[in-house]
Amino acid sequence: MSPRKSKGLQKIQMARVEKASDLLVTFSKCHCGLYTTVSKLSILCGVEIATILFSGGIKVFSFSHPSKARLAFIKDNKARKNSFMKRKEWLKNKLKELSILCNIEACVIMYSSYEPQLEMWPEDNTAFQNVLNAFLTKSPMERSKFLLKHDSYIKERISKIK
Repeated sequence: MSPRKSKGLQKIQMARVEKASDLLVTFSKCHCGLYTTVSKLSILCGVEIATILFSGGIKVFSFSHPSKARLAFIKDNKARKNSFMKRKEWLKNKLKELSILCNIEACVIMYSSYEPQLEMWPEDNTAFQNVLNAFLTKSPMERSKFLLKHDSYIKERISKIK
């Protein structure tokens, strides 16, 4: 048996990316992956969800899913609830990672029939309100400039496949 060449999978420490070009690439990849996760959560579990991201405090990126598209809705209620609980926590972890890596402000609001109240991240109400207020103080034109709705996201993904 030969000695291992690598240490295998290891948990790495989350730290802010310092190099500006790496920061841009990291944000770009992470926020696209985040949109995919939000889209899957809304379709599979029938969750209404919205996310707000600020890149460097300048640009506002938002994703909303106001209507429940049932493209591949999980019919079994127990399986759907389990999927929702797992994906919800995964989404929160990804948002936390993205905010640490890219030093951005972000928040998410989720509504599902499984929780009696709205689910929000960050869980600290003050931090959540700060992000939401920063979003609401932007002009409607600025807010909608990088708004990505679920329907247009699905169409964009389909066109990339073709």
